[in-house]
Amino acid sequence: MMRRLALLLGFVILAAGCVIYVPRDYTGDVPNTGDRGRYDYRGSRYPGELGPEYFYDTLSPFGFWVRRSPYGYVWIPHSTAYGWRPYTSGRWLWTDHGWTWVSGYEWGQVCFHYGRWGWDAALGWYWVPGFRWGPSWVAWRYGPGHIGWAPLPPDVRFEVGVGISSLPYALSDRYWVFVEDRFFYDTRLSPHVIPPERNLTFVRASQLRMDISVQGERILNRGLEKSRVSDLSGRGITEHRLRQSQTPGRPEIHTGFLYVYSPRVRDKESYVPPRVLDSSEVRDRVIERKMEGYREKSGQPLEEEIRQIQGQERKKLEESQQKEIERLVRQTEEEKNKAKTRTERDRVEQESKERLSRAKTRHETEQTEIKNRQTKEREKVSKSTATKKKKR
Repeated sequence: MMRRLALLLGFVILAAGCVIYVPRDYTGDVPNTGDRGRYDYRGSRYPGELGPEYFYDTLSPFGFWVRRSPYGYVWIPHSTAYGWRPYTSGRWLWTDHGWTWVSGYEWGQVCFHYGRWGWDAALGWYWVPGFRWGPSWVAWRYGPGHIGWAPLPPDVRFEVGVGISSLPYALSDRYWVFVEDRFFYDTRLSPHVIPPERNLTFVRASQLRMDISVQGERILNRGLEKSRVSDLSGRGITEHRLRQSQTPGRPEIHTGFLYVYSPRVRDKESYVPPRVLDSSEVRDRVIERKMEGYREKSGQPLEEEIRQIQGQERKKLEESQQKEIERLVRQTEEEKNKAKTRTERDRVEQESKERLSRAKTRHETEQTEIKNRQTKEREKVSKSTATKKKKR
């Protein structure tokens, strides 16, 4: 009897060791402590459908709703870190649905699998509700040393039975997120995201891939081939099977499986969020909430925290630029070694000088751009702080 109990206990411990919880290192999230029942994924068939209030009720604790033409009600998160962009705080996982985004945010179950993300100079990133679940709604790019992705804007339409095979226009450089290809499969991508000032350089040197397709009732995102990513990152890519979790919450990774909450949501009903802010009010409220979050997390004012993060940003930019120079130098040496005549070597050296000169000019522009952006961001926070003090 004791031997059977020991064997059973050992099996339970072993099974528990196979569960990998997605790390939480993000400001403002509330952990889900509820028990999660599960049943197998079967072509998005669920016990029932939810109404659009599911979006509003789930997201309201983590952001603000605002009305924005022509989309109606859109949502703006307030629990994100400085410099946040969609599809940066989390990781990529290859599943039987293709590249699937695994977010550490409590609200990530909604905003990275339904709907689209848009950008507004005054409001920042905002989410537009959509009613089809997908593993991720992004386009892809890959080039020398880097892999990138971009959230699809609200006006990129999904064709029933077909999917999305091309983009109607070139996405703004602001939309793209790039990391070095060796970091793409890391379990936490945010530390490796390169500042957006480098995006134009990467976009020009990369190839676009767009392939969101439909297979039966499943939506797939296979814009980047699994084998290509394995070659670029130098890492083996494990395929996980997608399974449905019966209760809301962050996704859970088990050995060979990814459990997600992905119910059907009805799109034929009108529903108004419990509280809607106007555009001018939401800008101040987002900054105030971020300031409170930083004080709770680090114990220091947001202004000081931002200065430190901005310093890290500039360091990332400079490191990325230096790696580009090193790559160009290696490229020149390889071409010189292949040259068979003196004339060819002279041509290679001249072309190399021109490439390096263009790269250094771009780098100066990028450094100016990041300096200007960071200055505006500090001014915005200082203005909000002063306004809040006056109200007191």
